[in-house]
Amino acid sequence: MKYFVDFDDTIVFSKEEILNMLNNKFSMDKDVKEIKKWDFSNLHSGINPAMIEKMFESDEFWDNVKINEYAVSVLFGKDVYICSCGSDINLLKKKKFIEEHFPKFKMMFTRHGYDKKKFNMSDGIQIDDVTNFLIETNANKKILLKNNCEFEWNYTPVNSDIYVANDWYDIEKIIEWWDFIDSKCKKFGW
Repeated sequence: MKYFVDFDDTIVFSKEEILNMLNNKFSMDKDVKEIKKWDFSNLHSGINPAMIEKMFESDEFWDNVKINEYAVSVLFGKDVYICSCGSDINLLKKKKFIEEHFPKFKMMFTRHGYDKKKFNMSDGIQIDDVTNFLIETNANKKILLKNNCEFEWNYTPVNSDIYVANDWYDIEKIIEWWDFIDSKCKKFGW
């Protein structure tokens, strides 16, 4: 089984690092739960999308972003494809980071358009923290990672085939359940 996994706020704690940079820049003391907009603009009037893009491209971000070690442990030994979006500079740095920290992971990138539906995920499980990216793809199984937060971009879809996980522990249990069901189906020829 292939695992098509988002990068930002899925494998690494991007939101936390960007917030840390913003807190330092604007002398704020904001918490992740205070974020309401994907571009962090609700936190301060001086924040805009271009600034956030530059932060995602900065060496400061890449030198300090933390890896979600639990996520990596859940994905250990699996056939992982990092499916991610970004600017050209961001994707170059992301590629270098992945090669350095996750050399066995494969990469599937899309620039600016944030269009993951172009990737063929029909033979795998997609894990993402953005609901619309899950809705638009052809992944066999889909998991929305909410990271114990409610944001405008990770709403829980109604009447969909998307499983919802609060954290990587939930994802691990969903995967274990699917593996158990698959093994029983094979055993009984279903």
